[in-house]
Amino acid sequence: MVWAATWLTAPSPACAEAVQVGGGQDRVRVVFNLGKPLRPEVTQKDQSLIVNFPDTVGNPMTLSEKGGMERLSFDGKTANLTLKRPFTYKGTYFDRPPFRYTLDIKLDPEPLVPCPIVDIQTSTSAKGLTVDIYVHEDMHPEVRYVRNSRLYLIFKGDVSCSGLEAKIGKVPYLRFSGAVKVQGGTALGLSFAGEQADMEVEPLDDNRLSLKITAVKGISRSRIYAIAQGSFDQGDVASAIRILKPFQDSLDHNESILMGRAYWKIAYPYYMESYSSKALKFMGRGIQATSLGIRREALLLEYSHMLVRAHMYSDAEKNIRFLKSSTSPDIAAEAYLMEIDITNRKKRFQDAFVQERQMLDALRSYGIPARLGPYYSAVQADMLLGLNAPQRALDIYRKLFAENPELFMEEPGRYARMAEAAYKLRDFSMAREYLLLAVNLSPKEDRSDYLISLGDCAYQLGQKDTAVGVLSQVENMAQQTESNVLAKLKTARIIQEKDLAANGNLSSKAFRQIMFIYEDLRSTREYQEGPLSAIIKLRIAQVYAVKGDFNSALEAYKVAWSDTKKDDPIHRYAQTEAEQCIVTWAASLDAAGKYDLVYDIYTQYQDSFIKNLTNPEAAFLLGKAMTRLGYLDQARPLFLSCVGIASPWTEDALTWLVTIDHQRGDYTKAMEFNERYIRDYPQGKGITRALGMKGELLYCTNRFAEAVPYLESSANAGGERALLHLFLLADSCGRMGDTAREAAALDRVVASTTTSPVVEKALYLRANLYKDAGNQASARDLYRRLLDSYPQTAYREWVWFHMGESYAREGNAQEATKLLNFVIQRSKDTTLRNLAVNSLNELALGTDVDEYTRLITRFGGK
Repeated sequence: MVWAATWLTAPSPACAEAVQVGGGQDRVRVVFNLGKPLRPEVTQKDQSLIVNFPDTVGNPMTLSEKGGMERLSFDGKTANLTLKRPFTYKGTYFDRPPFRYTLDIKLDPEPLVPCPIVDIQTSTSAKGLTVDIYVHEDMHPEVRYVRNSRLYLIFKGDVSCSGLEAKIGKVPYLRFSGAVKVQGGTALGLSFAGEQADMEVEPLDDNRLSLKITAVKGISRSRIYAIAQGSFDQGDVASAIRILKPFQDSLDHNESILMGRAYWKIAYPYYMESYSSKALKFMGRGIQATSLGIRREALLLEYSHMLVRAHMYSDAEKNIRFLKSSTSPDIAAEAYLMEIDITNRKKRFQDAFVQERQMLDALRSYGIPARLGPYYSAVQADMLLGLNAPQRALDIYRKLFAENPELFMEEPGRYARMAEAAYKLRDFSMAREYLLLAVNLSPKEDRSDYLISLGDCAYQLGQKDTAVGVLSQVENMAQQTESNVLAKLKTARIIQEKDLAANGNLSSKAFRQIMFIYEDLRSTREYQEGPLSAIIKLRIAQVYAVKGDFNSALEAYKVAWSDTKKDDPIHRYAQTEAEQCIVTWAASLDAAGKYDLVYDIYTQYQDSFIKNLTNPEAAFLLGKAMTRLGYLDQARPLFLSCVGIASPWTEDALTWLVTIDHQRGDYTKAMEFNERYIRDYPQGKGITRALGMKGELLYCTNRFAEAVPYLESSANAGGERALLHLFLLADSCGRMGDTAREAAALDRVVASTTTSPVVEKALYLRANLYKDAGNQASARDLYRRLLDSYPQTAYREWVWFHMGESYAREGNAQEATKLLNFVIQRSKDTTLRNLAVNSLNELALGTDVDEYTRLITRFGGK
């Protein structure tokens, strides 16, 4: 995974100014341009130099091979130099401007020609051994053999084989007798140490020289086992397997266990494939054949560790239940620890905490053996991480790593858990370093998860392009898996965020890129039924919402909402996001006065999101639109949901509820909401209107005396309902018999130049008051104004009647008769026609009486 180790190594131009490297294959000069006086501490380790400055010198950088230098890594403060060969160096510090520190490095001469013997492999049979010596393909030796005594391999040139003695030492019957300079080359000597065996050297075949060693009495199985065990102990695991493999169907318990251990050794990093499966098979077979006792329990413990590494937890737990009761405190303690380890791996951290308490109680007399200290620390760190104590976990991990790095090499997942702890603490640089180790050392089935976390680190460090590059590796290596889906989701989110940051909104190009990813995900099993299914659907909805396509967004949210249960967090999240989408969309439509389109949102989602609506702003906007359209019964529950709990929309919702209930004629409910507004918002923006509305509602419930002060105050304050409240004030006074205040209020209404039904009715009533008071001229003036200003007035026929009566009261029978006849002829109101007929009859009778009186007067009463 070279790419993973070098994904942040490209230096900027500024870095070259801080550190400069020059030289050739034998000499290297490194110059640190300091800018201020800083003397470093220099440490040499093997073929590396560590230069540590007390303060930051420059920008981080990495240089690959240059001359005799293999690599330079500089984090701004500390430089790590790796040289190709052993070296000596001299450091020079310049304490006057320009400040700098110079390393002059001299590499040792090139070593001798490397050993031409590449490998030595041993295999066995019942008769003896076969030793295959593999040489470099370009360095074939001359073979000289003294039967059953010495074998010489003569190579051209001056060769060095310092490690050959250890390799030969693993082979029974052979010993390395040293290297001898001969004319034009070097002779490597092998001596034969088998007194009861015979060795035959076969001709060199390609680059392999085979030695056939045959024991006179054959080779015993115990001897074969000892040879295999010796190879295993010396690290030659492959030879151990080759030695035992011919007998794999008849292995005894010791041989089976050795075979299992050897296969397990080469199965690293322990994902389940042929080697690890064979390891478990041979190990299990060997344990079954082992006698009961402490040794068998120890083997069973070893086998259980292998099962845990292979994720076969249930099989391991069966053994653990037995091993916890072992008479050996060491075995029991390790079994307890393994039980906690498995529980951690199952992510049941609270249970692991309980198990730890049980373990400490059970082992109170013995304690945890010292040899298990590192394992206990690892298990404890895993548990603390799962219990959301990342700082404590990281402290234990780092101490463990410093003291027992082999634990991390054996199980690279611990690097990932260290990274998780650092990530939770927002130390993304540290998390990245540990994740790189996890990626490079872990089994392939875990690698994609670690790459996703590595991409997250790059994202958090602001390196979004790098994050996309890392996530693309997951897509390439994990087709149609949960990791692949997760990587694509994160990639789409990064593209979206980058585009929004650059453009302020989502461009069409970025939208197409993102939707291409999501369309690709639609074809996966994960979209249909996997654990990430709802998240994919939710993300599709979100990108539509960001783009402003609210209709598509809500439809996509509905899919995610419908496919999940009410108690599912994704269901609740889809509900919340859909409500916010409704708010944004409805607010824009409300601002444009498109209430019918807001109502369409309601009708389309009334059985899904709106049925469970919790967002008061969404409820308010929908209720407002429906009220504007006259759908009061549907609007009312939405406003009620707004006033159920306090929110920025409660105040306005109360006002709308007062209006709705007033229009519905439910004055009692309207009064309750109005009183609540006055109580809860004494300084509210609608307090004046609320106080006026209180007067109006008191009037509607015939509480005229209580209504008067509120109506009077509202009328004097002005505002949109002032004219109405002035009229209601007049009517209230009239109903209480206060004609003077009634007339005064009506005079203020008719003085208005506004065209209004209120003014229309006020003109009619005020004219009637003038008529009843005997001021017929003023009455007729207002009647005429009413007919002129409101030619379609519903009072027209009544105006004719009252004007006819007015004329009649002044003795103008002609005008009176004409108007009363208009009423009789044109009105469909039976009552009004009867009144007009009566008035006309009274007018005729009055005329007859007047004529009779005139005649009496004329003829002297005769």
